[in-house]
Amino acid sequence: MERWTPHKENDMATTEMILETVGLTAGLDRSKASQAIDALMACERDSTVCGNAMAALGGELVVATHAAADCADICGVALRVLERATAPDPRVVKQVLQAAIAAADRSASLCGQQSSHHTHCRVHSESARQAADACRALVAGLTG
Repeated sequence: MERWTPHKENDMATTEMILETVGLTAGLDRSKASQAIDALMACERDSTVCGNAMAALGGELVVATHAAADCADICGVALRVLERATAPDPRVVKQVLQAAIAAADRSASLCGQQSSHHTHCRVHSESARQAADACRALVAGLTG
């Protein structure tokens, strides 16, 4: 089976190109920021879809459903903070990214347990892991 990826290479190129036009500050690496933005966008979408699908299945997945909703909301916030990257407070950026990492890791773990039963959980688990990894890379490179 082909490995699923949440975004296409041309999407990342577009994000990086847009970031280039605004001039990043706060010690953000443009390439890592664009990867994190694209991964967070995919994770927000996939978390929402998976959470809604799990809610429709009933009560046995209530914890994972709530984790997916939390993940979607927190990734959305992190995404919007990164999109305002021309004059952010590096402390806020770091804290928001760390929250996204925590939410994505939790949700990836919970949905990963259901991935053999539900395709939406497999897709969501993978995109959450990719978002967490992209955010970790960005946090590791933060300056300021």
